[in-house]
Amino acid sequence: MLLPHHALSPKHQSIFEKGADALSRDVKILGQSKIGPKYRITLVKDVAKRLGVKEGDTVVFTENERGEIVLKTISKAELLKLIK
Repeated sequence: MLLPHHALSPKHQSIFEKGADALSRDVKILGQSKIGPKYRITLVKDVAKRLGVKEGDTVVFTENERGEIVLKTISKAELLKLIK
């Protein structure tokens, strides 16, 4: 379901407190996580399922041409190619 950001409940509005102008006004919220110690985050179960990841898998954070940070799954072989 897509919602304009102003129609979000107060519970979900914290997502838009910083950088709201850079986000599309119509977004599909899959969940939210708080930043923990050492800037760690926990994936919401539904997001992990959609990504097809499990404990021990690797994800990477990339930046697209619009400057948005994107979370992607990556295989060990692909990761090794990027590191070399």
